[in-house]
Amino acid sequence: MIGTDVGPYRVIERLGAGGMGEVFLAEDTRLRRKVALKRLMPHAVRDGEARARALHEARTVARLHHPGIATVFDVLEGDDTLIIVMEYVEGETLGSRIARGALPAGEAVDLGIQLADALADAHSHGVLHCDLKPANVHLTRGGRAKILDFGLAQLSAKTRASEDTRIASTVHGLSNSSISGSPGYMAPERLSDGPLDERVDIYSLGVVLFEMLTGRRPFDGSNLVSAAVQALTVDPPAPMSIVPSVPAAINDVVLKSIARVPAARYQTAQELANALRAAAGGSVAAAAPPPTRSSRSRGRVALAAALLVVAGTASIWLSGWRPWRSPTRGGAVPTVVVKPFANLAGDATNEPLGVGIADDLTAKLAALPNLAVVSRDVTAAYLVKSPASATIARDLGATYVVDGGFERAGDNLKVTLQLRAADGQVVWKKDFQRPLPQLFALQRDLAEGLADGLDLTLTRKERGLLASESTRDVDALADYSQGRLFLDRRDQKGNVDHAIEAFTRAIGRDASFALAHAGLGAAYWEKYVDTKDAAWTARAIGSSLTALRLDPNNAEVHVSLGTVYSGLGQFTTAKDELQQALVLRPTSDDAHRVLGDVLAKEGKTDDAVREYERAIAIRPNYWQNHNRLAATLMKVGRYHDAETAYRRITELQPDSSVGFNNLGVVLMMQDNLPQGLESLTRAADITPKPGTFSNIGTIHFWNGRFDEARKAYLKAIALSPADASLARNLGDALGGLGDTAGAAEAYRHALDLAMNQWRVNPNDAAVLGLVGVLEAKLGRKAEARTHIDQALALAPNDSEVYYRSAVIAALAREADRAVADLRKAIAAGYSVKLVKRDLDLRGLHDRPDYLAVVNAQRPT
Repeated sequence: MIGTDVGPYRVIERLGAGGMGEVFLAEDTRLRRKVALKRLMPHAVRDGEARARALHEARTVARLHHPGIATVFDVLEGDDTLIIVMEYVEGETLGSRIARGALPAGEAVDLGIQLADALADAHSHGVLHCDLKPANVHLTRGGRAKILDFGLAQLSAKTRASEDTRIASTVHGLSNSSISGSPGYMAPERLSDGPLDERVDIYSLGVVLFEMLTGRRPFDGSNLVSAAVQALTVDPPAPMSIVPSVPAAINDVVLKSIARVPAARYQTAQELANALRAAAGGSVAAAAPPPTRSSRSRGRVALAAALLVVAGTASIWLSGWRPWRSPTRGGAVPTVVVKPFANLAGDATNEPLGVGIADDLTAKLAALPNLAVVSRDVTAAYLVKSPASATIARDLGATYVVDGGFERAGDNLKVTLQLRAADGQVVWKKDFQRPLPQLFALQRDLAEGLADGLDLTLTRKERGLLASESTRDVDALADYSQGRLFLDRRDQKGNVDHAIEAFTRAIGRDASFALAHAGLGAAYWEKYVDTKDAAWTARAIGSSLTALRLDPNNAEVHVSLGTVYSGLGQFTTAKDELQQALVLRPTSDDAHRVLGDVLAKEGKTDDAVREYERAIAIRPNYWQNHNRLAATLMKVGRYHDAETAYRRITELQPDSSVGFNNLGVVLMMQDNLPQGLESLTRAADITPKPGTFSNIGTIHFWNGRFDEARKAYLKAIALSPADASLARNLGDALGGLGDTAGAAEAYRHALDLAMNQWRVNPNDAAVLGLVGVLEAKLGRKAEARTHIDQALALAPNDSEVYYRSAVIAALAREADRAVADLRKAIAAGYSVKLVKRDLDLRGLHDRPDYLAVVNAQRPT
């Protein structure tokens, strides 16, 4: 473009470029002034979202006229062209200035005042920047600061409510599925779905002030997840603790600006500007250079989705790792089942309320140490067929069944409670009634009344537990209940999204509803499982920590947070949370099961099995407890025991694909491919899932039907395009068909996806091992060995990781190492039958040491 005319603008030189566009210096030939041309790349112009974002930026900034904000003059559009004409600012970015060292306190405060004044003007026009950072601030040669790049700007909630504007609807549509912004500068509330206001920019400006004064950010998280964890859990250091010469008054202004809770910050940019002016009235000395920036550990988010078991040349998928909730326990203490309450008035709009009343009663009763409670998660399968109470009690091993009905009439709510013995006979019954605004008192009445009906002697502390408040808003309770219903059946397509919507509605009605925040965190985690988009992990962290802040003594919240920390790879912290949950609720099978998951990740298989068995003892008919136990048994080679557990799941959940998928996997492990294919086909008929199609493809692959395998893998990829294992499997199928170029392309794509997953959680040995296998398939021998050695260091007892190491060695023609690692993999529980089927190991088949390893007798 240099030397050409674009409309009335003559291009002089190229100033820079990014992934989506280029910036040029040009001259406006009409007005004889220099301008900056921001041109989108042609591929970005053709991308509807990128084009909309660029136009949104131009229209947003065009609303603003302030000396501290770079002006937009014009927009030039064509079929493959979009150019924004902006004010040209000579000088350097604030980021470049900070890179040379911390600024003197006086200079930093002066620039902070300028930026706060500019933000105050933008906010007065209803515009939030949402991505303020040093790279987006330009310093003129005269020392003035100008804010650039409003590409992520949004209209405030107040403005959106008062204006019917195309800009607002466009940007809202761009941000539904992910979080945009810069790690380290993003306000903690950006991780939730709540409305944003001016305080998000105040937080970002506070971080910029911190960085100007000290030369570093308060939190050094290099990605969204690690930055989110620190911003949500760690108090920022004081600037004067890093640079002692920072005046105390300025130190206090910065810390207030970056307060974790929005209400604790300055509420407007103008208020921040005034505080900086007042602080600058004292003695402001030049800041000493900061110490060298130290490295920090990055946040880690594990793949909490299906357990991936590498099955030779292709990957086998186990379905169903999920954080579920609520307890029960058999044994000496009474065990109670609380059924959802019937809607006696018949108004369908009130239907979920019966679930909410039962859930709240379940949560209160479950907190009592001398009572075990079965949640509705377990009873749901039975309620489909409307079984008798005696049947439910028999199947769940319950001593009592609680049922009844409710009637909502105007502003009043009447609830009838019934307590039935194991034979179905009513042994106690009572009516309760309160006005709807007294929902909290009604919930307490129900719990205390039922405790009396059970002849429980309660201490003062236990009565306090029954009086604990979940929510006083009846509609919030109904929305929460609806969300739980959807999340409990997350195996059904679309239910996780519906759960998010329901939990969000509940929080909108009652922002202090801790269980709704915990449920939202669990639902966000499921979105990460499905999409591998790290933005969902950040939201899961935010919601879970909000729930804990609201109710630190709620066992369910501790289980939810323990699940998140486990996914982050912070196993010690996860175990602390889960142990705390068990202190608060000893009958929580959820806490035992998730604790088992953590121990399994640490390679402590025996301890993990014990936790799963404790969960099963508490809830013997809950499929997920059997599912996690079976997965661990299969991992250590106890295939027959795992098969028995999976068959039990198909009995407990005959309408769920999970049990049939996992039964198919364990049959594959035992080389029973016909029955395995039959079970997997049934799973796909119930619910089409990427893992199931991948497993079907692997059976075809093993049988030499490479084209059928290719078709199945493509179906899997269509459902989960971001999963590296699926792309790897497709590459194997294409290789089997003789398409070496297509296979290499698939492996390269798989490697890109795997590296993305690894960056989310650098502590994930399984993903790191997959990275190594893909590198080996692409001929990158040294890189593959580096990565697999790192994986072995992370998981020194993991059969899958040793197996992947053997594959990498075989592909590198290091036969001795391959056989040695195979021996370790098989000793740790890897299936010999799968080893024999792996085409990547065919170069070892004639070696006596290989034959000795695979032909050795060991129980399967």
